[in-house]
Amino acid sequence: MVNEESSYDPFIRFYDLEFPERPEESEFYIEYARKVGSPALELGCGTGKVLIPFAKSCVEIWGLDISEDMLKIADQKTQRLSKKISSKITLVKGDMRDFSLQKRFNLVIIPFGPFHSLLTIEDQRKTLRCIHKHLSRKGLLIVDLISPKLHTKAKKASVRVIEDEEGRNIKITQHGEDDFSRTPPVLKVYREYTIELKDGSSQTLSWQDEGCYITKEEFEKLLQEEGFTVTNIYRSFDKEPFDPQIASNMFFIAKLK
Repeated sequence: MVNEESSYDPFIRFYDLEFPERPEESEFYIEYARKVGSPALELGCGTGKVLIPFAKSCVEIWGLDISEDMLKIADQKTQRLSKKISSKITLVKGDMRDFSLQKRFNLVIIPFGPFHSLLTIEDQRKTLRCIHKHLSRKGLLIVDLISPKLHTKAKKASVRVIEDEEGRNIKITQHGEDDFSRTPPVLKVYREYTIELKDGSSQTLSWQDEGCYITKEEFEKLLQEEGFTVTNIYRSFDKEPFDPQIASNMFFIAKLK
């Protein structure tokens, strides 16, 4: 449980409640780790919801994130693990566009879409070049992207309610808007978190984010130009082939040329 410190923005503060661990997600990546062996590297590791199951499966894994607060939560979770499991985890504060770990990895993963936070083609290229330098010859890269058909659904106004550890309701209101003046185009997402307080009043916190649109063809081309070969593209953790007519994620599996 994380103390509700004012230093956490609302997205980070309620991240694990809103996006709980999905065993099928972790197992999807761990299956590949078993094939290629340790060590693995997760970029944009956040609060550790994928990273920790790796360690529990006896896979050595490094996690890199630009958010100190996200890493603080991941570290708190790691401290609650046994020494045998926690010893397999290394957390690093860093920027996926420019990192140097002096180590090569047999698996590099970017789960849950943080690649969309790279808002320019140059930043995307810098990230892939860093990965290329850190990936072993037998290694695999797995990137989870959101297809444009699914991404655009975030524009629609939506309301959902989650419950925190104290049983209080948190209403999350969201809407988005496109910015086609930029290259690549960007979806701006606006959120309000309305929290029930113990005295019956409420507190509303605002948060906004941006994520770029990326098509299957654009990312395939980018990977190829940066020295990778795409071996598979799936739309689900069950490894269903990607279908552009279906609003889904895009799981790119790639290796070095």
